[in-house]
Amino acid sequence: MTKVFSSTEVKARFGTILKLAKDEQVIIEVHGEPEAVLISYSEYQLFEELRESNRRREALKALQEFRGEVTAGIQDLTEEEVYRLAGISEVIAKGIIEKDKEIPSKSL
Repeated sequence: MTKVFSSTEVKARFGTILKLAKDEQVIIEVHGEPEAVLISYSEYQLFEELRESNRRREALKALQEFRGEVTAGIQDLTEEEVYRLAGISEVIAKGIIEKDKEIPSKSL
């Protein structure tokens, strides 16, 4: 159950209202408008866990979208372009590509 108190009431009866907050949500109003909520520490911890879970879910979604964009973008790249984007010099990239071409022919 939720209890509503004015900020003046909270100031005058803080200890009592704090005890109420262990079992109930307390809404604090200023000039008749909700301004803050007083909740138990265990509810706060649950809230933080939910917020962190939501943050991670959003981050994973953003990474998956980015991965899709990258995957779609690299399909049109040549091997040389992929190596260049990876920061590998053109000479080394060409050597790697030549070695890669030799591997399948040896293993077949």
